[in-house]
Amino acid sequence: MKTRHFDRTVLASALLGIAALLGTAGTAGAAPSLQIVKDAIFAAPDVAYQEVVGDAGGTNHANAPTAGATAGVGLPTVAGGWTNTASFGLDPTHGRGISGYDGSYLYLTEAANVTFQFVGKGNATEESQFQVWNGLSWDVKWDNQSASNGTCGNVGGVAPVCTFAGSQFTEALSAGLIAFRFINLNSGLSATNDGTHNLHDGGPTLSEVGYFLGVDPYQTSTSYDTRGNAVYAGFSDRPAGVDDDYQDLGVRISIPEPSGLALVMAAFGGLLVAQRRVKRA
Repeated sequence: MKTRHFDRTVLASALLGIAALLGTAGTAGAAPSLQIVKDAIFAAPDVAYQEVVGDAGGTNHANAPTAGATAGVGLPTVAGGWTNTASFGLDPTHGRGISGYDGSYLYLTEAANVTFQFVGKGNATEESQFQVWNGLSWDVKWDNQSASNGTCGNVGGVAPVCTFAGSQFTEALSAGLIAFRFINLNSGLSATNDGTHNLHDGGPTLSEVGYFLGVDPYQTSTSYDTRGNAVYAGFSDRPAGVDDDYQDLGVRISIPEPSGLALVMAAFGGLLVAQRRVKRA
């Protein structure tokens, strides 16, 4: 009788664990994520906005950094020194590299802690900054000509590892367009993540600067993804049509990845508790 009772308890606990996992799968869409959108009404970017960053000299340019600034690992491309793996996003026309969109905007679907990492300045010689809106003014987070940025390094080719002070920061943000901008201090031109001020480089206005957005290629197996837990933003510091390499200041923006491991452990925990109860009985 005790054996039968134990089997039923274990079965019930296992079923509860499976139900919890299935429930999580059913509600995965509600977990926070980063989404690349075309405009302030969150339309998906169309094919005309697709870009591939593969500038052989840009993302990890071995230049002599101005004012001691680090060139850095930049955006993930094989040409830029990132490791080529099976999970690296594949673009059929340009080979392996990071695919994404210009003229688009980054939207946080639910409130979350958002981490920003400075991944380099490419071969930029003009001074550009990455700024975040604090509710009253624009805070300068990184200047691509400053040695104090502490560029994050590419360790193992999967994600940048930040070991220097000032190379990353995390903020608790509400859902919506993430309030950041890139600005070229030499020209005064800026591109803002507000749904209107990051122009498509094939559009009628070629006198503005812009930035590229691409889902981390190590987290996707398809090209031109628009949703993920890590997105790279790359700034092109000169007007579209003249310079669109998107490597003059690079930032990785990420949120914690959802994981079913905790639920799996909880299910096993339920089995252990059930076993202990049976032994006591």
